[in-house]
Amino acid sequence: MKKQIPLAALSLDNADVLNSLTLTVPVREGAVRFNRISFDYEASAPVRAVFAYKQGVNTKEEELLLSEKTNTATLLLNGYLKKQTASRLVWVRFEPIVSGAACTLSVSGFTCDLQSVPKGDVYYIENDFYKIGVKLNWGGGLCCFIDKQNNTYDNLLNCHDTGRLVQQSYYGPTQIEGYENGVYENTVWSYNPVQG
Repeated sequence: MKKQIPLAALSLDNADVLNSLTLTVPVREGAVRFNRISFDYEASAPVRAVFAYKQGVNTKEEELLLSEKTNTATLLLNGYLKKQTASRLVWVRFEPIVSGAACTLSVSGFTCDLQSVPKGDVYYIENDFYKIGVKLNWGGGLCCFIDKQNNTYDNLLNCHDTGRLVQQSYYGPTQIEGYENGVYENTVWSYNPVQG
């Protein structure tokens, strides 16, 4: 199902979302470079938003999972840390995360813009007492924690690989459609995405 519609403000009813409504985006005049997509939304159930955009001559797709509530969503494109930008948003598709779930969705304030890229791989924030760092190439997991009042230790966090970061980790069911479970020592691991 395709529909030509400006993305400044739109409302999708249950039938639109259930049918995986794809919205084609009108072509803008002139060159538009962006690496970030942002919008406000209100959803009555969890929704998957899939974005197709032009990067050079290729069309790439990325998805963003939207929770069921009012919120602001922001997506940095996959090439963001390598200073890659897109030249055109081609289409956006909205579909329910839970198959057959009733959902209405409204979107407003849709923007594509350029976000500056931090220098280096680790981004730090600090005050007089602590210094904390996040590893950008590893999903923003905490890789550095320094207590400035205690000179006994430098970084209190082990950050030698992605599994050792202080990070979000989710456990799910053993079987998910389309997901291939890992196996370790003849044991099937459940769905377990981690931030790093």
